[in-house]
Amino acid sequence: MRHTILQTPRGLGDLVGREVALTRQLEEKLGKLLSSWGYREVRTPTIEFADVLAKGSEGELSEAFRFVDRQGDLVALRPEMTTPCARLLGSRLMATPLPLRLFYAANVFRYEEPQEGRNREFRQIGVELAGLPAPVGDAEVVALAVRAFEAVDLKNFQFALSHVGILEGLLEAAGIDKAQRHTLSHLLRRGEFVAYRRTVSQLAKGTIGQILEEIPRLRGEAALVEELEEKLAHEPSTLGVGNARRALFELSSILELLDIYGVSQHVKVDLGMVKDFTYYTGFIMEGYSADLGYTIASGGRYDQLLKSFGRPAPATGWALGVERLLLALERQGRLNQYKEKSLLLVTPQAGTQEHWQQALALAQRLRDLGYETELNPVLDPSRALHMAKERQAKVLFDFSREPGAVFLPSEKKSSIEDAVKLLKGGVRCG
Repeated sequence: MRHTILQTPRGLGDLVGREVALTRQLEEKLGKLLSSWGYREVRTPTIEFADVLAKGSEGELSEAFRFVDRQGDLVALRPEMTTPCARLLGSRLMATPLPLRLFYAANVFRYEEPQEGRNREFRQIGVELAGLPAPVGDAEVVALAVRAFEAVDLKNFQFALSHVGILEGLLEAAGIDKAQRHTLSHLLRRGEFVAYRRTVSQLAKGTIGQILEEIPRLRGEAALVEELEEKLAHEPSTLGVGNARRALFELSSILELLDIYGVSQHVKVDLGMVKDFTYYTGFIMEGYSADLGYTIASGGRYDQLLKSFGRPAPATGWALGVERLLLALERQGRLNQYKEKSLLLVTPQAGTQEHWQQALALAQRLRDLGYETELNPVLDPSRALHMAKERQAKVLFDFSREPGAVFLPSEKKSSIEDAVKLLKGGVRCG
């Protein structure tokens, strides 16, 4: 036995007090924003049939926690939320007219190596937009992702955009077979650029070969898209070149719409970005913060997924990692707004009936007003004052000194009525 009863399984952990409060407050802010854009919240089962999840991304399914239930069915803990939402669109929401806008806040599970900001169980918030084709649908979800980061006061963030059809078309134009394409995309995804360029130089020549070698470095402003379009305009009109040009045009159209949305300052192009060719069918994106070395949000277009659930329709969306977002906000010092707001009511252990009556009545009054209120009959005044300061409590009601007296964390004596007025006014004490 390699663990004790006091341990949690590797990659899993507990959240307590302020950690839970931070998550809840962040999700409430984002939920309000997403609802204001017409997105409806959905909740799907934590456990899905494995063959349902198999219709999604192969990479994420390979990391799923899978097991056989008592009926002999192979099931799994959901590793992501897009596929369950697609199943929902093809079942309970089948008769609901498109377009449909859905959002979720849910725990997902992946048996992968734990890392900073990402355990094996982690929290995702995301959106799925079904029924709107590119570029209109894609521009909407990107603009909404930008507004989501702004809503939680994240600074110094950026979204990188590309299109799977660009690299796929170029590889096809170069005559590179599917096995070699898989190898090259794998090298790009892992950031092994030296090995990637060496392999490309052996497989592709001419202008297409040069572009493929440059792909990892094609990051920056929207002008990169136009420059690549011009280069390909002079190439022979093959199927691969045509596909790459159509993808570039679609990406350019998305960027133009994002300029209209007023969010283009947060958007860059990264033509070397690679995602699952078998899953994504159009634009792809990743969201970063300057304070983290990994993505906070990712997504893209997946027009084939809904078809596998009996409802052919274009679809696009994104998901962000709540823990990673909170970590970025913490590093920026943006979590000061999220503080515990407890009110502490102290009554001596051997208090009089009068003390108890006053304390209980006041506690109920404050709860009715919407304040988090604790009644601590065993705390002595000094400990209570210390706790109030540590928790950044607004007010300490201390009935141990005299009935009806109120002492703020600054030790300033006031009346109960004055304290309630103060709370209603939103003034912080201490």
